[in-house]
Formats: sequence, C-alpha cells, structure tokens
Amino acid sequence: MNVNELVLGKIFANTPHDVLDEWLDFRDEDPFDAAWSLAYDKCPKNDLRYPDGERIHHFLFESSNGHEIVSYVVDDLDLIYAYEQSNMTDTMVEYLRKEYEKGVFPINYGPKEGV
Repeated sequence: MNVNELVLGKIFANTPHDVLDEWLDFRDEDPFDAAWSLAYDKCPKNDLRYPDGERIHHFLFESSNGHEIVSYVVDDLDLIYAYEQSNMTDTMVEYLRKEYEKGVFPINYGPKEGV
C-alpha cells in the first residue's frame, strides 16, 4: 500500500485543530466506528504494525502540530497491513486503503466521503 502522506501532511497542517477534532468525532460514531471495530475484531493478525508507521507518525505529528488525528492514521495503517498479511478482505479496510492512497483522511464510512 502506498500512503500519500505528503498530501495528508498538507491537509493536517492547514486545517485548524477544532476541525480535526470534528473529523475524529465523525469517526467515533456509527456506522464508521462499528465497521472499524468489527474489521479489527475479525482480523487474526491485528497485532501487526505497518512497517513504515513510525516514520509516517513522526512526519504527520509534525505536520499536524501534535494532533491526536495522527494516532488514528497509524491505527488505520496497522489494520490495513494486518489484513494484507492475513490475505483477508473487508469493505471497511478497502475503503480505508483507497482513501489513504488518494491522500484523503477517511472520516465516514457510508454515504459521505473522506476529507
């Protein structure tokens, strides 16, 4: 998977923290939260870590001025990687993968698209 962290970094750097907080609020509601949690629970290798996660974490942490949104990104990347390593598929995980490849932070799983 190729994460477009440069685009994400620019988005995070240019977005006020209160807006980033709103994005996280979207993710903490259903259907996003339920779908993410179900995907995590179904994956037998959910303890695997995305190999480039630490570097991406540091880059996005700097870009976002230390906002907690970075932890969500890294958790998503870990989940995507675990599914790849397990040779499994899930519609939520595919949604996450496609959004990150476009440089989009996924905020809602359903009718709305990421930011």
